[in-house]
Amino acid sequence: MSLEELLREEVQKQIDRAIGDIPWATTKLSTSRAKLSLQYKDISDFVYGYEYGCIISNSISYYQSKVAEGLATGDELGQATKAIVSIIADRLPEIRQAILRIV
Repeated sequence: MSLEELLREEVQKQIDRAIGDIPWATTKLSTSRAKLSLQYKDISDFVYGYEYGCIISNSISYYQSKVAEGLATGDELGQATKAIVSIIADRLPEIRQAILRIV
């Protein structure tokens, strides 16, 4: 399997995990204490951004681990990031719908 295929598969897994994490994140991040400390106005927008950030950072970390293993070069990170963002963009409506079912 090529590095690009591995990366695409990992991004899909990260998105699936994020969608599964939405009920927990919404519950934990919608407490009075969390709202006061995080200073958000809309929990659905906050969870959307939170999950998006988790997907991006976990996917880039996965890619960087492949660089460390010698399967890719650091120079390819820009291209990998574009692939990650493209996959996420395709599934953003699914993430939003999962949030709106909970909120």
